[in-house]
Amino acid sequence: MPFRTEIDLDRKIIRNTYTGMISREDLGTVWRHLLTLKEFTELKFNLLSDYRASKFNIARSEGDRLLQFLISVKPILNGKKEAAIISDPKDTALSLLLQLETFEKVGYIVSIFSTEGAALQWLCDPLSR
Repeated sequence: MPFRTEIDLDRKIIRNTYTGMISREDLGTVWRHLLTLKEFTELKFNLLSDYRASKFNIARSEGDRLLQFLISVKPILNGKKEAAIISDPKDTALSLLLQLETFEKVGYIVSIFSTEGAALQWLCDPLSR
Protein backbone atom coordinates (compact mmCIF):
# COMPACT_ATOMS: atom_id res chain seq x y z
CA MET A 1 0.00 0.00 0.00
CA PRO A 2 1.76 3.12 -1.12
CA PHE A 3 0.92 6.37 0.62
CA ARG A 4 2.04 9.95 0.19
CA THR A 5 2.24 12.57 2.93
CA GLU A 6 1.95 16.29 2.27
CA ILE A 7 2.06 19.03 4.90
CA ASP A 8 -0.08 22.13 4.38
CA LEU A 9 1.54 24.73 6.62
CA ASP A 10 -1.10 27.39 5.90
CA ARG A 11 -4.06 25.24 6.93
CA LYS A 12 -2.12 23.23 9.52
CA ILE A 13 -3.15 19.94 7.92
CA ILE A 14 -1.21 16.76 7.24
CA ARG A 15 -2.63 15.01 4.21
CA ASN A 16 -2.11 11.30 3.63
CA THR A 17 -3.19 9.90 0.27
CA TYR A 18 -3.43 6.11 -0.05
CA THR A 19 -3.51 3.77 -3.04
CA GLY A 20 -4.11 0.03 -3.22
CA MET A 21 -5.12 -2.42 -0.52
CA ILE A 22 -4.62 -1.31 3.10
CA SER A 23 -3.99 -3.79 5.91
CA ARG A 24 -3.85 -3.17 9.65
CA GLU A 25 -0.06 -3.46 9.40
CA ASP A 26 -0.04 -0.78 6.70
CA LEU A 27 -1.95 1.58 8.98
CA GLY A 28 0.63 0.87 11.67
CA THR A 29 3.37 1.96 9.28
CA VAL A 30 1.53 5.19 8.51
CA TRP A 31 0.94 5.94 12.19
CA ARG A 32 4.58 5.31 13.06
CA HIS A 33 5.46 7.82 10.32
CA LEU A 34 2.94 10.37 11.64
CA LEU A 35 4.40 10.09 15.14
CA THR A 36 7.79 11.21 13.77
CA LEU A 37 6.33 14.46 12.42
CA LYS A 38 6.69 17.47 14.68
CA GLU A 39 3.66 19.03 12.96
CA PHE A 40 1.52 16.12 14.15
CA THR A 41 2.94 15.51 17.61
CA GLU A 42 3.83 19.01 18.78
CA LEU A 43 2.25 21.60 16.50
CA LYS A 44 -1.24 20.06 16.68
CA PHE A 45 -1.83 19.82 12.93
CA ASN A 46 -5.00 17.93 12.00
CA LEU A 47 -5.12 15.01 9.58
CA LEU A 48 -6.76 14.57 6.19
CA SER A 49 -6.77 10.93 5.06
CA ASP A 50 -7.76 10.34 1.44
CA TYR A 51 -8.73 6.69 0.93
CA ARG A 52 -10.59 7.13 -2.39
CA ALA A 53 -7.94 5.26 -4.42
CA SER A 54 -7.63 2.46 -1.88
CA LYS A 55 -9.58 -0.27 -0.15
CA PHE A 56 -9.34 -1.59 3.39
CA ASN A 57 -8.30 -5.20 3.85
CA ILE A 58 -9.11 -5.12 7.55
CA ALA A 59 -11.55 -7.37 9.39
CA ARG A 60 -13.92 -5.81 11.93
CA SER A 61 -12.22 -7.93 14.60
CA GLU A 62 -8.97 -6.04 13.93
CA GLY A 63 -10.69 -2.78 14.84
CA ASP A 64 -10.10 -3.43 18.53
CA ARG A 65 -6.33 -3.60 17.98
CA LEU A 66 -6.45 -0.34 16.05
CA LEU A 67 -8.40 1.27 18.87
CA GLN A 68 -5.92 0.01 21.48
CA PHE A 69 -3.10 1.62 19.53
CA LEU A 70 -4.97 4.94 19.38
CA ILE A 71 -5.56 4.75 23.12
CA SER A 72 -1.80 4.29 23.61
CA VAL A 73 -1.15 7.66 21.93
CA LYS A 74 -4.12 9.45 23.48
CA PRO A 75 -2.04 12.42 24.76
CA ILE A 76 -1.17 13.28 21.15
CA LEU A 77 -4.63 12.60 19.67
CA ASN A 78 -6.94 14.06 22.31
CA GLY A 79 -8.78 16.99 20.71
CA LYS A 80 -7.20 16.45 17.29
CA LYS A 81 -9.40 16.08 14.19
CA GLU A 82 -9.17 13.71 11.24
CA ALA A 83 -11.24 13.99 8.08
CA ALA A 84 -11.37 10.69 6.20
CA ILE A 85 -12.43 10.79 2.55
CA ILE A 86 -13.83 7.38 1.66
CA SER A 87 -15.71 6.26 -1.43
CA ASP A 88 -16.18 2.52 -0.79
CA PRO A 89 -19.40 1.69 1.14
CA LYS A 90 -17.84 -1.21 3.10
CA ASP A 91 -14.87 0.93 4.10
CA THR A 92 -17.24 3.68 5.17
CA ALA A 93 -19.17 1.22 7.34
CA LEU A 94 -15.98 -0.06 9.01
CA SER A 95 -14.86 3.51 9.69
CA LEU A 96 -18.24 4.46 11.13
CA LEU A 97 -18.05 1.55 13.57
CA LEU A 98 -14.76 2.89 14.96
CA GLN A 99 -15.64 6.58 14.81
CA LEU A 100 -17.73 6.89 17.97
CA GLU A 101 -15.52 4.61 20.06
CA THR A 102 -12.44 6.56 19.02
CA PHE A 103 -13.97 9.80 20.22
CA GLU A 104 -15.29 8.32 23.48
CA LYS A 105 -12.07 6.53 24.47
CA VAL A 106 -9.40 8.78 22.96
CA GLY A 107 -10.98 12.19 22.37
CA TYR A 108 -9.90 11.89 18.72
CA ILE A 109 -12.53 13.47 16.49
CA VAL A 110 -12.92 11.57 13.22
CA SER A 111 -15.45 12.49 10.58
CA ILE A 112 -16.08 10.72 7.29
CA PHE A 113 -16.61 12.52 3.98
CA SER A 114 -17.12 11.65 0.34
CA THR A 115 -15.66 14.89 -1.04
CA GLU A 116 -12.41 16.72 -0.43
CA GLY A 117 -14.13 20.11 -0.28
CA ALA A 118 -16.41 19.11 2.58
CA ALA A 119 -13.52 17.44 4.43
CA LEU A 120 -11.33 20.54 4.17
CA GLN A 121 -14.15 22.85 5.21
CA TRP A 122 -14.77 20.79 8.34
CA LEU A 123 -11.06 20.51 9.21
CA CYS A 124 -10.48 24.25 8.81
CA ASP A 125 -13.52 25.27 10.90
CA PRO A 126 -12.31 25.66 14.49
CA LEU A 127 -15.88 25.29 15.77
CA SER A 128 -16.65 21.99 14.05
CA ARG A 129 -16.58 18.76 16.02
